[in-house]
Amino acid sequence: MNIEKEYSQAEKAYEILENMIVSLELEPGQIITENEISKKLNIGRMPIREALKKLESVNMVVILPRKGIMVKEITVEEMLQQLEVRRVLEKLIVERATKFMNEEEKKRLLEIADAFEKATIEKNALDSVQYDCMFNSLISKASRNPYAANAITPLHVSARRFYYFNYHIDEGLTKVINMAHIELIRIMVTGDVEKALKQLQVLFECTKRSTDLRLNMFLN
Repeated sequence: MNIEKEYSQAEKAYEILENMIVSLELEPGQIITENEISKKLNIGRMPIREALKKLESVNMVVILPRKGIMVKEITVEEMLQQLEVRRVLEKLIVERATKFMNEEEKKRLLEIADAFEKATIEKNALDSVQYDCMFNSLISKASRNPYAANAITPLHVSARRFYYFNYHIDEGLTKVINMAHIELIRIMVTGDVEKALKQLQVLFECTKRSTDLRLNMFLN
């Protein structure tokens, strides 16, 4: 067996499936099987199984013995819970990344900010989610703290799905959230930690408003 090839296929399967779940192509509550996924992606069962185990570890799916794999439901309670933990971890990551990022990382962040702004103006939800992912990945690395980066990675996966889920419920609010995010990126590049942390708080408050809006929709 070519272990390297199997690993590569598993990573490919994970990336495709994560994108399908985040974009709601695989709907919350939908039940699928390994065989169905394998045929759809044209990837063997073993890599699919490994990808599903990883998705289960980041709370994207629930493996149901003898039934299949259920895409995890989206609840406002989980949105609020992950936001609560992200506030703590992202404060640390933003603070450290603002202090320790190198010039190449700063350049890349500014490119992401420009692309994110373009996607926002064009109301392109999928591209916006992708740029948000790039930003989170880059500042996690730039924080120079692998423990914080590893701890927040599962939260970022679920956060991307919540973000896409809420993207179109209030386009004005979504634009405010995105622009707050873009402003945070541009502040971080300047190295001003105090200002970056204040902007992070602004971003969290905007995100909380979006979650509250979704909660009101569920209640009504």
